[in-house]
Amino acid sequence: MKLSLFFLCAIPMFAIIACGEKRTNNSARQQSNTVDTAGQECYVAVFDQDTAYLNFNATDKKNVLGRLLINYGNNPKNDGEFKGTFRGDTLIADYTYTVGTYKERILRNPLAFLRRNDSLFLGIGEIETLAGRPYFKPGSPINFDKGRFRFAKGSCRQ
Repeated sequence: MKLSLFFLCAIPMFAIIACGEKRTNNSARQQSNTVDTAGQECYVAVFDQDTAYLNFNATDKKNVLGRLLINYGNNPKNDGEFKGTFRGDTLIADYTYTVGTYKERILRNPLAFLRRNDSLFLGIGEIETLAGRPYFKPGSPINFDKGRFRFAKGSCRQ
């Protein structure tokens, strides 16, 4: 019994320590690549019949709060907010949204955007779920070339 309790407590502690070490090892590289996003930024992307509107405000040099609206040609829209962090030229965010007019069900997905010049490329990656929270699978690459939305700077939508 005591041995089982020890392992139940030890496993989360090792996970926390391992995650902390990874951030510490990469912190110098990330700080040198910090993207300055002071102020509001607005983007628009079009793919076939779909249009996406993205805007965000920097809360500091790395963290952002924003909104993403995706109007699908013949399907209900996705509309929601995200909170994210720039890691070099990549924005990793948690997107909380609703689909269509059904506001009772709130969905959540991770997002990844790669900044190239004045554009943002939505990435595609393998997603896992832990305790009901989806996240990109650690160690699995995020592909920014296969994403359907390539955002260009545009006018801000309210």
